[in-house]
Amino acid sequence: MKKISYRRLKVEDVECYKNIRLELLKQNPESFGSCFEEENGFSEQMWINRLSKKNVYTIGAFINNEIVGIAVNVLNPRKKMKHVATLNSMYVREAYRKLGIAQSLIKQVINFSKSNEVEIINLSVSSNNGNAIELYKKLGFRIYGEEKKAIKLNSTYIDLVLMNKELYV
Repeated sequence: MKKISYRRLKVEDVECYKNIRLELLKQNPESFGSCFEEENGFSEQMWINRLSKKNVYTIGAFINNEIVGIAVNVLNPRKKMKHVATLNSMYVREAYRKLGIAQSLIKQVINFSKSNEVEIINLSVSSNNGNAIELYKKLGFRIYGEEKKAIKLNSTYIDLVLMNKELYV
């Protein structure tokens, strides 16, 4: 088994970040609100800006210096809402699934959130992504709602399951 390392992505990682982000949008369009066609047209500065935001923690999973997964944690900058963060863009390349990488990425997000005095992590996941829903439940997230027809892919509607985890319960 190859050693898996995890680290926060920096501006210098913009190419690997861009590549895996576009891959996740292309490979799993039903799972994300953004689409490949839009983001593929982003300027280089737009990608750099995403990695430069102080309230956004983008973590990458690497094997032999190759990025194989990402998770993004967005801290809320509003004074009265700083206790809530959002987990976005959770993705592991298909060839590297079932190795515990997704679970480790989520744990990294949880630890980062705790170190920033976050009390609640919110996320949304496509209702047809049973594996992800089960993983989130295993890690203590609970379902608190559903957003009907949140994504429209061609003529198909996809519901989102809304989940959260209270960190200090």
